[in-house]
Amino acid sequence: MSFWKHAFAVEPDGPAEPTPDQRAVIDVLCQRIVDRGMELPAILFLESSKPLGPMVAQSLLLLQPWFELVADRNQLAILTKFLDRRGSFDYLCGRLEELSARRNPHSTDADGPRTVGSTGT
Repeated sequence: MSFWKHAFAVEPDGPAEPTPDQRAVIDVLCQRIVDRGMELPAILFLESSKPLGPMVAQSLLLLQPWFELVADRNQLAILTKFLDRRGSFDYLCGRLEELSARRNPHSTDADGPRTVGSTGT
């Protein structure tokens, strides 16, 4: 009966902690997004897709031939495994925000990060 102990267990709320391999793939992906100035659309997509997280991860497998243009099959498998975990989207959003803040240190003020449409006054 000990197999029932974890039958309905879920991962804790909050950001997931990636393995070193996952972290390396995620850092490269997030850095590419930030370098292109696409962190805000990426964060918007991730935040709006949180409830569909496992489906998004599985859809990456369907789109594998397209993603192989920018990443190899092993990297895609590592990313997909991470995205299947609860809290993975929170981690990705946080990582994009960190890299963006390093790239644009003047984009924040004493009140915190500026939002789209704010004038900073």
